[in-house]
Amino acid sequence: MLLHNLWISTAMVGGTVFLHFVGLAALIAVLNTNLPRRMRAGTGIQKGLTILFTVFGLVIMHTLEIGHMLACISAWASFPTLRPPSISRRPPSPRWAMATSP
Repeated sequence: MLLHNLWISTAMVGGTVFLHFVGLAALIAVLNTNLPRRMRAGTGIQKGLTILFTVFGLVIMHTLEIGHMLACISAWASFPTLRPPSISRRPPSPRWAMATSP
């Protein structure tokens, strides 16, 4: 059971790192072209569209990341012996808290 949790959490972290790597590599590739020079010389509409497409690119990348996380969580729940951690469970109370006062 512990190894299954380890593999799924490793896939979640690895996928997140990979998607951020792809996004940063694309950003570096764009910045190494002559696009920034053309952006400074462009009109206001071109600059606005550049910002708009950048925001859409970020939204798409984070949508892929969230989809990857949901796929990993559903894979986690599909194993019969694995259960996602429950947030609603409270830890047991200490004995001194259960003692009644005289």
